[in-house]
Amino acid sequence: MGAESKKKEQKKVRKEQKTPTKSKTPTKSKTPTKHSKSKRSGVLSLNRKIFLAIRCMVPGEHSVSSTGICVQEKAILRDVLNAWAGGQLQGRPLPAEARVVSSLEGKELDLKKDLQTLSGSLPVRQGRFTLTVVLPKEALQPPESPKPKAEPAPKRATFQAKPLKDIKVKKDKSRDVKKADGKRTDRQPQGEGAAAAALAELLG
Repeated sequence: MGAESKKKEQKKVRKEQKTPTKSKTPTKSKTPTKHSKSKRSGVLSLNRKIFLAIRCMVPGEHSVSSTGICVQEKAILRDVLNAWAGGQLQGRPLPAEARVVSSLEGKELDLKKDLQTLSGSLPVRQGRFTLTVVLPKEALQPPESPKPKAEPAPKRATFQAKPLKDIKVKKDKSRDVKKADGKRTDRQPQGEGAAAAALAELLG
């Protein structure tokens, strides 16, 4: 009996050795994929901003005004300058005659491009990318106020004048009526007097 029990115990030990124990493997940390990296870089590029200085010049004038703004790198140059011109030109957009250059001797900038692509051709002054807008003299003049429309005068009531002939005829008719009434009143007393005289004769 003792030998059989030993054999059984040995078999159990062998089985336990053959079956591997389930060990908890550490979970692998998720590494960022290329797609997530591109998303993050796209969001960061949209949020990147650039310090821009816009210099305004008018031919024949020595004064130069400069405006500093902070805008996104992906902003289109035309949109930025239209917003800037709205404050400088009393709500009007950038005129078509205006020239936008990187410097006085530089070439004109493409207004359809964004600031990120144009920043390489812009000079840096006092820590800002600088461009120059050359405006015509007419652009600085105040806009003409629209003339008020003249409202039509209210119509007056017109009265038609009656001809003079009708008025005279009516007056003559009224006179004839008055005369006829007067004759009737004159005749009545004469008739009454005659009747009274006849009665007096009969009674006398």
